[in-house]
Amino acid sequence: MKPDQPLRPRRFLLNALCAVPFLLAGPGADAAGSADAKSSPAAEAAKMPDYPRVNLSPSYEVVPDWGQRPAEAEAAAVPAIALDREGNVWIYTRANPVVQVYAPDGRYLRGWREENPGTVPHGLKFDAEGNVWLVDCGLHVARKYSPEGKLLLTLGTVGERGEDERHFWAPTDITFTPNGDIFVADGYGNGRIVHFDSAGRYLKAWGTLGTALGQFSVVHAIASDSKGRIYAADRNNVRVQIFDATGKLLDTWSNVLVPWGFWVSPKDEIWICGSSPMPWLSDPKYPGAPLG
Repeated sequence: MKPDQPLRPRRFLLNALCAVPFLLAGPGADAAGSADAKSSPAAEAAKMPDYPRVNLSPSYEVVPDWGQRPAEAEAAAVPAIALDREGNVWIYTRANPVVQVYAPDGRYLRGWREENPGTVPHGLKFDAEGNVWLVDCGLHVARKYSPEGKLLLTLGTVGERGEDERHFWAPTDITFTPNGDIFVADGYGNGRIVHFDSAGRYLKAWGTLGTALGQFSVVHAIASDSKGRIYAADRNNVRVQIFDATGKLLDTWSNVLVPWGFWVSPKDEIWICGSSPMPWLSDPKYPGAPLG
């Protein structure tokens, strides 16, 4: 990546977050307990687990003038967005500069350019040390950078697709468990999750293309919580699958919405960004594939 000269920011934030998120309690939340016919309403309310409820009232307002995109910066899709420790907004966009950093008030801070014509930006995450990870489904890699843009590590082989421990096929996203282990959603071409240690050494992979439990049809996003559980957005199967770090299936959330992305709060509240169900295509090569 090459640092870019300061530019005015693009209007990207609402595009990146256009789908309505759905707030859920994570798996393993304490049960409320069986109802007692003689219990008072107050006693019953006290038994309820302490997790947020979905509030359907309008709670967010559009800020149409946040960020000022300069004329010389191309408008393009913004597949990923994240906040750093200072609250700065980082976006990964399919135009140059591919990485753009903005202050909370919308001021443009800096950008990185990508000169490889095969790049297709898809995922952006920060690890616990504040390093930036970019997942490129066109170049089939996940790359680790310092906040200043220095390349530190590459997972996968640039420009080569495959399904072994040295290759991905159109990966989509990345997440990190509390012990520093790395999990890559792999993704469009391979229906699997790939597990590395904190140094980037391959450990294992699980999942195949299909509709059965533990299989995937486009692992479009991945996230983890404070207990190290892995949440996989099994997009074209219209479900979220939850695993432990060994790949053991813990739970499945079906028919919530078509999951496209996640955000996990410090309290392990799982926000799911997605869309309404779409028409499905009957094709044995792509089980669960949408028409569009």
